[in-house]
Amino acid sequence: MPAAELRWRRGRRWQWILVPTSIAVLSRLYSILLLSQYVNSPQRLPLLTSYPSPFVAWDGQWYLRIALFGYHAAALQSSALAGGHHDFAFYPGWPLLIRIASLGGLLPADLVAAVLANILFVLAAIVVYRLFADRFGAQTALWGTVLLAFSPVSYVFSMAYTEAAFLLFAGLYFLNRYGRLSPALAGLTMLFRVFGVAIAASAAVMFFLRRDLRGRLFLIGAAVATVFAGWWLFIWQLTGSVEGWFEGSSSWSKYLGVLAIARAFVEEPWHELFWLGFMLLMIVGTLMLVRRHTDLAVYGLVAIALGLIDGAPSSMPRYTLAAFPAFAAFAERLGPRGSLAAAIVFAVAEVLLVSFAFGPGPHPP
Repeated sequence: MPAAELRWRRGRRWQWILVPTSIAVLSRLYSILLLSQYVNSPQRLPLLTSYPSPFVAWDGQWYLRIALFGYHAAALQSSALAGGHHDFAFYPGWPLLIRIASLGGLLPADLVAAVLANILFVLAAIVVYRLFADRFGAQTALWGTVLLAFSPVSYVFSMAYTEAAFLLFAGLYFLNRYGRLSPALAGLTMLFRVFGVAIAASAAVMFFLRRDLRGRLFLIGAAVATVFAGWWLFIWQLTGSVEGWFEGSSSWSKYLGVLAIARAFVEEPWHELFWLGFMLLMIVGTLMLVRRHTDLAVYGLVAIALGLIDGAPSSMPRYTLAAFPAFAAFAERLGPRGSLAAAIVFAVAEVLLVSFAFGPGPHPP
């Protein structure tokens, strides 16, 4: 092989890493800058631990406490509902990673969790870039990754939230193209988020469309079902109730889902305009995938539906990040110039959503 061609191929291999890594690092620096403005904020956030940083606020507090102390049968916070707030509303994959990375709490868990989330997002961006290039082409991969990395809710990828880890494994699952590792990867996603159910739904639809892959697709659905059943049994054993799972996130607030959206429109139309607007945008982007990328479209629509059914309005934009293939649909339709303009709008909107989460009258993302 000529030396020039060899150098070109090596350069192409490095491109798959350097391009998404650069995008991810720049976006993390931007999100970290936005979050850092609230490090010494007088606004007191709900705390379960002694860590006051915005990087470990809200759900991050729950993940840190689980990582350090495990799960509990009793509610750790009171709420408008009789059952209160239970820590088993949060899936075990992310707390387990925090515990391992912090050496069981020997290292500062808050710092470890925030650093780990940022590192995992960089890895996820590499995987997503490869996935988008495989499905849509190099140009769409570039701008789709930019739109994801600078999306209005992307600051959560720099917090001690499970989003970055879930994105990594979900991206690996679709990149694997129903290969040998796909059942294991599907099961792993279920350890991190309920949106693993969306992967099973996608596999179920493809079961009827791809007769040649039915055996593998069945194993994918079985893997997700097995992990979910195991989690259900764990909560049953912990609480002593076969219906214990329903005491988790589905009873987190008196107002969830569509009812919560209607209530928010009356009480906070300014915030709701951005929350619901981004969610509708993600639905449109996901619908654009239906004809050519059915598996990605079904996955995204089910993931968004799960957030709509059982979420608070301020958290719904974050839930829609699970439908990440929509960003490739936007990039493909908008082209380079349109995608650049959209990325700028997204970055400005991120400033607003960070202020909604940590400014006066904060709303948990």
